[in-house]
Amino acid sequence: IPFQRYIPLKPIAAFTGFEEGTGPQIQTIPDGTPNGLRYSPLVCYEVIFPGAVVPHGQPRPDFIVNVTNDGWYGDSAGPYQHFTQAVFRAVEEGVPVLRAANTGISAAITPLGTVRYRSILLSETTGTLPLPGSPFVNQTP
Repeated sequence: IPFQRYIPLKPIAAFTGFEEGTGPQIQTIPDGTPNGLRYSPLVCYEVIFPGAVVPHGQPRPDFIVNVTNDGWYGDSAGPYQHFTQAVFRAVEEGVPVLRAANTGISAAITPLGTVRYRSILLSETTGTLPLPGSPFVNQTP
């Protein structure tokens, strides 16, 4: 990995309660079901590593969320390669990937690698998709 993540000015930012993680974590979104929707949050390049998705011995998440900044690649092959790696991660892990890239390619990818939504590189866009497995799909609150 070309860069390491760290918290800059950590002593100054201590009042926020924000801390770096210790490894792969599964987060839960309460959705009215007993277990909620389980997702694996992956930051930037973490999406290229299979071991970053789920802690050893835990069940697979319902989906992966990948947030990234591909800004330093500009209009080059980099954002496309990074996006393609997210497609492979969806297939290898067998779960959907929801990818939000502020300058790269945002996408919704199925476990079979089908891209259900894809933004255009270096464009601003918004979209709404149901969360995978949510009991609220096709229901109006």
